[in-house]
Amino acid sequence: GASAPATALARSEQVMWRPIARLVGLTLLLDAAVAAVLSAASLKEYDALLAERPTAVVAVYAPWCGHSRALLPEYDAAAALLGRRVPLIKVDGTVAEDVATRLDVKGYPTLFFVRDGVADEFEGERTAKQIESWAKAMLEPELQRFDTAAAAVEWGRSTAASAAASAA
Repeated sequence: GASAPATALARSEQVMWRPIARLVGLTLLLDAAVAAVLSAASLKEYDALLAERPTAVVAVYAPWCGHSRALLPEYDAAAALLGRRVPLIKVDGTVAEDVATRLDVKGYPTLFFVRDGVADEFEGERTAKQIESWAKAMLEPELQRFDTAAAAVEWGRSTAASAAASAA
C-alpha cells in the first residue's frame, strides 16, 4: 500500500486542485453563456447588435419552415463550437421583415457572415460543423502569397478595382 506521507500528499494535491477546478468550471460556464445565440426581433435590435459586434453570423429563419426548424438546433450547436470567436444572431424573418429585406433573403433559412455591414451568404450544408468551419474560414481568410513586391502591388490594384466596380 501507499505510505502515510504519500497518501497525505495526494490528499493535499486534491484539495489544492479543487479551487482551480471550480475556476475552470466557472470559465467554461462563462464561455457557454457568451456563446449563446442572440436574437433580433426588429431592424433596430439587429442594428444595435451589429453596432456592438460588427462581425457576426446571422441566420434568418421562419418558424413555420421545416428547414428552419431543422437548422436552429444545428445553429445553437455551432454557437457552442465557436465559443466567443464570433457571435451568432438569429432573426425571425416573418417578424423582422425589414432585416430580411435588407439582407435580400430569398428563402428560409438563410445564413450570412456579416462584417462591417457587408453580408456574405452561406451556401454549405446546414450542420453545426459546416457552419463552424465556414465561420472560422470567414474570420481568417487565406493569406495571399506573392513572389515579388510588384505582384503584391498588382494584386492590390486589381482587388481595389474589382471592389470599386462591384460597389458601382
